[in-house]
Amino acid sequence: MKKFAFLIALAAAFQTAFAQEDISRIISHYNASTEDYTPESTTDSDTVFADLIGFEWAHQSVYALSRDGIVSGRCEGVFAPGGNVKIKEFIKLAVLVGGLYSEEFNCDFEKLDKNDWSYPYIASAEDAGIVDFLPYDTDFDEYITREQTAVISAKILEFSGVSVRGDYGVLFTDDSEINAQNKKYVYALKDMKILNGFGDGSFMPSANLRRCDSAVIIYKLREILKNSL
Repeated sequence: MKKFAFLIALAAAFQTAFAQEDISRIISHYNASTEDYTPESTTDSDTVFADLIGFEWAHQSVYALSRDGIVSGRCEGVFAPGGNVKIKEFIKLAVLVGGLYSEEFNCDFEKLDKNDWSYPYIASAEDAGIVDFLPYDTDFDEYITREQTAVISAKILEFSGVSVRGDYGVLFTDDSEINAQNKKYVYALKDMKILNGFGDGSFMPSANLRRCDSAVIIYKLREILKNSL
């Protein structure tokens, strides 16, 4: 009972913290994620993240990946859906769902410590050409942007033989802020309903990716890769 009461109190705290900013932002901006959620498929494990209240559209993705050991919470009962994702954290997830992991590769990024836990994941991604667009001096402890997320996700699909094409028919209102070389990936993910824009027509390429969005993207990538076999 004490644990349950703690989780309820924690949920209330997170709901207060995120309700005004994150929940309203989701409702008004995101337009293609709610179809992922069905109550009967939320979870069949003992893991319960009390702070996912208001993020029902991400339940299926979060719990499915948690159940399979691909994502985890910040601590017991806390997923921190509004938290940011580091570049190396997303690369790890992408490498895992893409089946690219190997400890045999080396990489040449200047600021990457070979003893860091992320080294084999980033080296695996580099060998597959997934992170060849990132500068030599990339700090992988920085938070990943939505544009970087789109490129890595699309390259994972391409490497696995999935056709990646973007329809430039309807441009994002901030299209000029997207790197020209990356636009095909951004619009491809939009067309594939993997990473959408916002309700005002923008993409916000420089905005940081949230943990809830990361889970949904990785889940969708995994499903596409499964179906492509």
